[in-house]
Amino acid sequence: KGQEVYHHVYVMEGELYRDRLASVLPRGRAKPLPMYYTPEPGSESPGLPEAIASDLSQAWGLRMNPNTVFVAPSAEWLAASLFRLISSDPRRAQMLGFSKNEVPELGDFPRKEWTDPKKSLDQAYRLLKNGNPPQALLLRVPREGWSDKNALQQLLTEANQKKTHLIFWEDHPSPDQVSSHPLAESIASNPQETVRVHLIHSLNGRFSAPHFRLGAGIIRDHKIYDLLARYAEITYSRSSILAQRAYQQVLEGI
Repeated sequence: KGQEVYHHVYVMEGELYRDRLASVLPRGRAKPLPMYYTPEPGSESPGLPEAIASDLSQAWGLRMNPNTVFVAPSAEWLAASLFRLISSDPRRAQMLGFSKNEVPELGDFPRKEWTDPKKSLDQAYRLLKNGNPPQALLLRVPREGWSDKNALQQLLTEANQKKTHLIFWEDHPSPDQVSSHPLAESIASNPQETVRVHLIHSLNGRFSAPHFRLGAGIIRDHKIYDLLARYAEITYSRSSILAQRAYQQVLEGI
């Protein structure tokens, strides 16, 4: 009809991470382990924080400091712990982008689903702008929601002014394969104003390995990092050494 037609081409990584993970597990099981869990909460197998930081640095386009990587039994444990440590009142911690049955560890906290995935960041901004803002806000932003960079900047500015901790749950932290992650660009541009922005990454979610749960958090707020370590000590929370070594070998081989 004489009209121009445009097509979008998406390039996706096709490697079976689950097979790669399975290939390193027999070697891990064959090695004698002094104990099945780390001796101290937040402690990791040597090299694991560097491997996680290096991998996420490439995926996000932002250099991650290994000293900010907190390895936990699961991403769910990280989210629940951050909520309890940051918020003095369960009603002052909220979740956006989660259905009723997701993350049972956070069952007592109020949650909402996105009304419009494309305007998810604007919905989060309006939540902070109106009424009594939450002390902690956990967000799982849909891929199409990251395209609104103006809404992201508004959200980060408002959160900084209200001293709200933003916790972004990202298992696959690359909206596209061309440019840096919009959140990474904002953090790099305003490192001090975004110190209360935390990232949660589920390794078992990313690699489709539900029986080898392991979570990683990028926690740049040193006070929160130390509180997490103390809380894990009190609750006897430990991460499997076998899972840590397996993920380390997978990440170092990517």
